[in-house]
Amino acid sequence: MSKERRMEQQTRPVANNTKPTRPGGPGGFGGPAFARGGEKPKDLKNTTRKLLKYLKPHIIGIVIVFALTIVATILTIKAPKILGQATTEIFRVVMLRNTPLAGFLKTKMDFEKIFGILLNVGILYSVAALLNFLQGYLMAGITQNIVKKMREDINNKLERLPLKFYDGHSHGDVISRVTNDVDLISNTLQQSLTQFISGIVTIIGITYMMITINLNLTLLTLITLPMSALVTVFIAKKSQKYFAAQQRYLGELTGRAEEVYGGFLAVKTYGREKDEVQRFKEINEKLYKESKKAQFITGIIMPVMNFIGNLGYIIVAVGGGVLVTKKAITVGDVQAFIQYSRQFNQPIVQIANIVNMIQS
Repeated sequence: MSKERRMEQQTRPVANNTKPTRPGGPGGFGGPAFARGGEKPKDLKNTTRKLLKYLKPHIIGIVIVFALTIVATILTIKAPKILGQATTEIFRVVMLRNTPLAGFLKTKMDFEKIFGILLNVGILYSVAALLNFLQGYLMAGITQNIVKKMREDINNKLERLPLKFYDGHSHGDVISRVTNDVDLISNTLQQSLTQFISGIVTIIGITYMMITINLNLTLLTLITLPMSALVTVFIAKKSQKYFAAQQRYLGELTGRAEEVYGGFLAVKTYGREKDEVQRFKEINEKLYKESKKAQFITGIIMPVMNFIGNLGYIIVAVGGGVLVTKKAITVGDVQAFIQYSRQFNQPIVQIANIVNMIQS
């Protein structure tokens, strides 16, 4: 063994572990969850069973929260169609005023009817907001009770573990599981589960409401659905390898910094500052390149989804205009359709995000 190699081994601070610190905060390091590459569950079935064990004492509260979420979502879905009635009434009067027989027809705007429609819509949105507030308040209490119990169990478990466990695991890894992983569970329970239920109800509800308005226009609108799914899958597949590399280099960088600062006296004693700085720069450069690729790819998700949404808007506007001229639907129905089409893609991305978060 060369003298230089022996000196390098002596100067490298000896860590009390072999595993790098798990990078990232709650939910991982950057990017939407469905696009991130990260750890996969070793035993998803067993993990789910353990999580359900924590949920069981709060099952009544969780059912109430889900019920409030479903009702609030249904009320929000009903509002655009009712609002369309006001648009139809205004359009009807305007068209009558432009006919040659306008002087013989009733062309006075029925503001009382319009005000009644707007009042109903306002009540629907207000009740939905109140229900969302209640479910958020209840779910926050349930989640914090579950997380509190988890932290107590983790603390008791850590006190019983033998010393060899701590010798074989980095301090950062243990701390990450106690803090970041528990925070991720907290976020998943408090937000993601209710959003998951809301997203499913939104997709089903919007599809049903569009079918009740016009089946042909609904089929035209659903053309954008497979496009959204394909874009989501394609971008996720492309970006996951970059996020995996990003997390790997971030863990390596964190572990390197932990070793150097932990063995600061050894580094100074043997004059290895320049070598350690050079190693840090090399790892940091790799992290920069992978992070740039990962963030760029995930950064184009929303522009692409907005493009698909605008494409759906054009389809609804043109198709709806043709159907209005044929008196197949009203202008108010077209307005409702436009609102529904704009809301349609959002829960798809949301559900994909939540599923990946739960799995990771």
